[in-house]
Amino acid sequence: MSNLSSFNCPIHGASRLEGTKLVCTEFRCIFAFGQLFFGFQPHAGQVSILQEQTAAMRVIACGRQFGKSYLASIDLLFFALCKQNSRQFVFAPTADMAATIFSNVQALALGSGNFRPLVENCVKKPFQRLQLVNGSIIEAYSLDSEGKFVRGKNADRIWIDEASRVKDGVVEEVVLPMLWARSGQLNLISTPFGHNWFHRYFVDVERLGGKSFRFTSFDNPHLNKVLLEQSMKAMSDLQRRCEIYAEFVEDANLLFKHEVIEAAIDKTLSFYCSPGKMYSMGVDVAKTRDFTVITV
Repeated sequence: MSNLSSFNCPIHGASRLEGTKLVCTEFRCIFAFGQLFFGFQPHAGQVSILQEQTAAMRVIACGRQFGKSYLASIDLLFFALCKQNSRQFVFAPTADMAATIFSNVQALALGSGNFRPLVENCVKKPFQRLQLVNGSIIEAYSLDSEGKFVRGKNADRIWIDEASRVKDGVVEEVVLPMLWARSGQLNLISTPFGHNWFHRYFVDVERLGGKSFRFTSFDNPHLNKVLLEQSMKAMSDLQRRCEIYAEFVEDANLLFKHEVIEAAIDKTLSFYCSPGKMYSMGVDVAKTRDFTVITV
């Protein structure tokens, strides 16, 4: 166990552990929890996110290796312990991505001598699931099948990792309805990927009762900055802006940049067809949510 007498919460001051009850100047403190159970010492960026426990939604754009997986794992375990019989979900675009955060949750829960007695069971098949003795459950699923395995379920809190890579429409059609019955909280965390739905949520989140955050890879003080800068030299400008500086670059999810498209347009051409001439037509058929585009 950590040295309780030397720990000071970055928000509330001194904290201690009495049995499994966190005692702080605040009744429940996620920073006391993280330190006392796991020795977690958050950096400044993580502190600013974790202290927003009551926001209806948190949208976090961050660079690679910011510390998002560990941050989410601490948040999930803290909420599971504090709210009896709660149900939380970890989602990601693929099963492997969803397993990243859940593996961290499992490693923390089972690797801590103080926390392990609070775990009822933990399974990885058919779906990843950890249950505490207080009835709280944390589950992990992929959203690559548009959430067909979680439709109809209720949740108190949801984390979506690499949210910018999740298909447009899945959050509105599948994820948000899961939170309605329990007035749950949605957390979106990702490196940006252009001006897609994740960007819309990032911009509009305050109107929806939430808060947005943006951090670069350099905001993690534990990274080797020399190695990071060396790796950046092998990246394109677009990669650096998205993956390191967490910028929402409009061209990030386009096959051709806008300036390339603009350069290919001949604005002197007539908009009217001339009789006797042959024209080519290109058709991009929308299958689900996009628009069908016809170009002549």
